[in-house]
Amino acid sequence: MENSVDKEVSVIVPVHNEEETLNQCLTSVRRQKVFEIIVVLDRCSDDSPKIAEKHASEDPRVRIVTLDKHKFKTSYRAETYNVGVSKAKSEVICLVDADTVLERNYVSSLLPYLRKPVISVCGRLVPTSKWFLQFRETIGGTGRIFSRQIWKKTEGFQDIEAPDTFFDLETLMRGYEFKVLDTVLMYDLRIYSLRKLTEQAVRRGKGRRQIGQSFFFMIGHGLYYLTRTPFGFVELLANVIGYLTTHRGVSREGMKMYERKRIREIIQKLRMPTC
Repeated sequence: MENSVDKEVSVIVPVHNEEETLNQCLTSVRRQKVFEIIVVLDRCSDDSPKIAEKHASEDPRVRIVTLDKHKFKTSYRAETYNVGVSKAKSEVICLVDADTVLERNYVSSLLPYLRKPVISVCGRLVPTSKWFLQFRETIGGTGRIFSRQIWKKTEGFQDIEAPDTFFDLETLMRGYEFKVLDTVLMYDLRIYSLRKLTEQAVRRGKGRRQIGQSFFFMIGHGLYYLTRTPFGFVELLANVIGYLTTHRGVSREGMKMYERKRIREIIQKLRMPTC
């Protein structure tokens, strides 16, 4: 990874009816110094294909892949990620959801940190909606840059509610690390309602149970976020509902490592002076 440069990066943009934000997303991606941009159109019924085609006509780096049906039952996003990565020509991958805008030089700023044992790195996601609950101080899906090597070793993103976190668990269990850079920014363009936020939080709770997170860690994590956002109680309650209505799907061993890492990060953040 030490010799990685931005021209060796393939960007994957999964798209499912994202006509309102896709143009801004692709414009920001095209400003990055990357080798190729693969747009995965997932059963779109709006003008997303036209927007993608316009960008492809203007920039030879933009390639379009169409996904007409799914094999996955739980996480369609994980499947679109996998399809895009399988088509990529570079050994370094950057995932960018179609409702995300990258700041200029986002990719170039993160690449120097992609050195073993760090094999996955991401910037900080900044909300543009007042309803957004910012709970991602760890790596999410969008904005993640990682080695294609680790994607192969982990057999790609899995068909579960929390494919991003499961990917990180597999990374940790193989002796690698993932890192978040607070100073490198991307922006979330989504507009949220309280109902949508609650539904997402329930799914997060289900995902946490599926990948073996302990109930007490989830509660402690939620209490920490109560200090960070006025909507923390809604998130915590919805997480509990999701957690209690599903079953654990994997071993707890990897999650124990993940929880220890997160506890260290939270303690660090609590010690940081507030502005």
